[in-house]
Amino acid sequence: MKTIIATLLFVVKDGKILLAEKKIGFGQGLLNGVGGKVERGETVEHAMIREAEEEVGVVPTVFEKVAINDFEVYYRGEVCYFVTHIFIASEFKGKPVESEEMKPMWVDLDKIPYDKMWSDDQFWLPRVLAGEKLKCHFVFDKGNKILFQDIQSVDGFDSECVKRMTITEAQKQVYENKVAKGFKVSDVSQEFCLLYGEVSEAYDAWLKKKGDIGEELADVAIFLLGLAEIVGVSLEDEIEKKILKNKKRKYEVKNGVVIKKK
Repeated sequence: MKTIIATLLFVVKDGKILLAEKKIGFGQGLLNGVGGKVERGETVEHAMIREAEEEVGVVPTVFEKVAINDFEVYYRGEVCYFVTHIFIASEFKGKPVESEEMKPMWVDLDKIPYDKMWSDDQFWLPRVLAGEKLKCHFVFDKGNKILFQDIQSVDGFDSECVKRMTITEAQKQVYENKVAKGFKVSDVSQEFCLLYGEVSEAYDAWLKKKGDIGEELADVAIFLLGLAEIVGVSLEDEIEKKILKNKKRKYEVKNGVVIKKK
């Protein structure tokens, strides 16, 4: 599954929120904040400012990160994993102007048209506008209907980027996604066979220099995490114990081969 880091900005000023209608492409016809993909070498803050200026002609000057939302959604014919850093700006330079991609409009905060926005917005946007900081996860089907959602209140965020999830958090998310998508999670033998297949695909990608070795290795890890959750093993705990155990072991080289000392 391809991972895309993105930004989303809402400007809030004098009891109004700046929304924009997507005129072309992904999400066409829906109202949203402004934002887009983080380019290579950019921080999420720089990307957020760039996208706001490109899409509606405003440059946020006072802003705060209020949420990090993970979306599993169909994008250009495949399921992609969006990690979206969401900001609210209270001050900005410039005047909102329509672009080829977005048509901006000011809307009263008490009249936000959630029926014309992405279906998830109604669940988290009112909370961040009320001052909460959130970490959310949404899974959509092909018709953009929500299959799964998890919304958690957090204390705040680092100024630069999202804190990396722990192995335990990843393990639970992988399992929850399997359940939400309707995959069978009771056949352990099948899971081992599928894991073997993913390892084979990763090796094939490396051997043939296909260029997607990173994604294939991620698939291996995802299947392994899901399997660990299914059999009730904390992979994070087991990895930590195994690393410590390996550090204490002694090895020697015999006939050009590294072997463990007895």
